[in-house]
Amino acid sequence: MTEIGLSLSARAALPPAEYARFARLAEEAGFTAVFATETSSDALPLAQAMVHQTSSIAVGTAITNIYWRHPALMAVGAGTLWQLSGGRFRLGLGTANPGLNHDQLGLPPSPPLATMREYVEVVRAVATGNPVNYQGNVYRVNGFTAALGAAPGLPVYVAAMLPRMLEVAGAVADGVILNFVGPATAAQSVTRVREAARRAGRDPSSVKVVCILPCALSDDPAASAAAARGVVAGYARHPAAGKLFAASPLGNTDLAEVARVAGEKGPAAAADLVDDVLANDLVITGKVADRVQRYREAGVDLPVLFPVAVRGDWVGSIEAALAAQASL
Repeated sequence: MTEIGLSLSARAALPPAEYARFARLAEEAGFTAVFATETSSDALPLAQAMVHQTSSIAVGTAITNIYWRHPALMAVGAGTLWQLSGGRFRLGLGTANPGLNHDQLGLPPSPPLATMREYVEVVRAVATGNPVNYQGNVYRVNGFTAALGAAPGLPVYVAAMLPRMLEVAGAVADGVILNFVGPATAAQSVTRVREAARRAGRDPSSVKVVCILPCALSDDPAASAAAARGVVAGYARHPAAGKLFAASPLGNTDLAEVARVAGEKGPAAAADLVDDVLANDLVITGKVADRVQRYREAGVDLPVLFPVAVRGDWVGSIEAALAAQASL
């Protein structure tokens, strides 16, 4: 079966029942996976709602923030979902961003690469259901045993954008979640993940490559293009934007200027500074089937459509993404 996924943004701020309804519609439309995101929200309850409204589609998080939960708690929560879903749940982990974790929430900083590696190891250990004794540099567990939520088959995916986290994913995870990359960058990321898996003595093909594909879909091409430029303007504020977009065609986009204006006035104000050639490389606005095929050719195992609001309309964009499945 050709795999295709759908990710539903928490930024849409829909009632939980709506996320569950869209998950059911995705299953009926032929999607093979649906993911909940986490933005000032909790992806695990949203995923649970999706599990209860579906019967065959894989349900996952893309992503849930590792700094918000101890890995033992994450393991038993994810394991419970794995059991409830009959093995359909996939745990996607990420580090979110320092602005949220440290500036807004005051969480203590810890090195993201070492933290992620140890986090995955503890989650895996707890998921076995056996007593866990783990002594790492970041996490220590002394004799903890999961009373509920054992899930020895739980797939654990790691979200990665930059080279060193891609290597961590290849070394320790069941899958990697790429996000906001053009096809050329996706191909480079796949190569790095596979090489890291090989160096770790793993079968490189055993690491599933998931790629989140932002989609600004509507019946108004100009509105879709404007939404795509706005999405890029928001990501331009990422401190590693230059590295993230290195393999993408910039056109006349000055990333530093876009980031400056977006930081001072918001992404919408900086959107017109983004060249359409860059926006079209990173955000799907039309011809979904052609774009998805390019990512598959780049080595992506599971392309995941991620609807973004067009003219503030989240529901319409989600419905357009659901309809696009017929062409895939």
